[in-house]
Amino acid sequence: MATVSKKQAAEALSMISKSGLRSKQHRSYRLAAPHFFAWGLFWLVGYGSTALWPREADYVWMTIVAVWAFGSLTILPRFRSITSSGREGELEHVTARVVVSMGAGILLVIGMMLILHPRGQQIAALVPLLVSIAYIAAGTWGAGPRYSVIGGLLTAITLGSYLWLPAYFLWLMAFAGGGVLILTGVWLRTA
Repeated sequence: MATVSKKQAAEALSMISKSGLRSKQHRSYRLAAPHFFAWGLFWLVGYGSTALWPREADYVWMTIVAVWAFGSLTILPRFRSITSSGREGELEHVTARVVVSMGAGILLVIGMMLILHPRGQQIAALVPLLVSIAYIAAGTWGAGPRYSVIGGLLTAITLGSYLWLPAYFLWLMAFAGGGVLILTGVWLRTA
């Protein structure tokens, strides 16, 4: 009978732990993929509509956020096999986290609007920057490095277009930002 050294046992346990983390990250990517794809389409419509009809922007974005929130909550149950993996209650846990996160994000944006009173393009840049920070944080805290990449790209697009190409900001957010989110949906799905 072969004996296993403490070092070999520790290495084996480390490999098992890393494999579990990668599996959890890939499951997270597959769950998030349709949301990124849909949000990319929403950005394309929202920023494009805002560029064409700036006076209607409030109505456009309120509608988009309502459709997104409803869609996010109704799409999650369709991915039961991805989220539950045989563990009862995990879907409900994921749904609860999404609801709480959405609520916290909405409260944060409302609070910032009331305190800072941003207008026009400031609002259009503020929200994606907050979302970018959330993606970077999620990637940093273990949800998967792809989230940090996505957050970095959205930050670069938002700040770059807002600061250096303000006349084209809304169009760049529609096509570059929306495009990045749509491609992210495809990228996460292939993980």
